[in-house]
Amino acid sequence: MIHDYIADKYRRGQNTEARRAIRQEIIRENTPEDQEPTYEPTDAEIDTVETEYYAARRAHLYGSQIEQLEYITEHGIVAWQDRVAAIKMQIPKPGEQE
Repeated sequence: MIHDYIADKYRRGQNTEARRAIRQEIIRENTPEDQEPTYEPTDAEIDTVETEYYAARRAHLYGSQIEQLEYITEHGIVAWQDRVAAIKMQIPKPGEQE
């Protein structure tokens, strides 16, 4: 459920809020239930999780390799390149947008 929430924040361009939610999730995962949180994730840890979200979102939109080959066959390589470029603009690499 938290993953859907974070992905939705990124879809809406709310990257700061998404990073904050990632930080809280990392803290929760590294804190035993019966203890107060003391763990503080590093920027590198947050960046790693953020990159995983970015990659998964792009991969979902690209489709499988077979789907991409079918698209190329039906629409041509230039149309596929345009589609990929549009996806890259829609979902920029972390740090390229804010």
